[in-house]
Amino acid sequence: MSRVLVVEDSESIQLMLKMRLEISGHEVLTAADGIEALEVLDSLSEAERPEVILLDAVMPRLDGLGFLKGFKTSGYYVPVIVVSAQLDLGPAPEWDMTYATMSKPIDFTDLLQQIEAAASQSD
Repeated sequence: MSRVLVVEDSESIQLMLKMRLEISGHEVLTAADGIEALEVLDSLSEAERPEVILLDAVMPRLDGLGFLKGFKTSGYYVPVIVVSAQLDLGPAPEWDMTYATMSKPIDFTDLLQQIEAAASQSD
């Protein structure tokens, strides 16, 4: 299965996603916001990097859009699936670089399909 970085500020949602993804066979890394996510990515070797990033759009400190701006300069590609309770994320070119957008509450079957499809693009 895939290595997934879950970037989610809600501890309960982060834990639920981590548990469900691990039960489904994925290896899961976590971060509480965009700053922590960029730090996690910077600390990993190329072989340790996730195949997919699951990104909450609205977070304190550094939100999804801010993360994408920082991530864009990283020099490597990892498909990003944005998850948000907010349906209209607003105009920004960084949203166009994401693989998919899903709304909360998350349909877990759909999420697993999106992760599988996105991970196949990062090979």
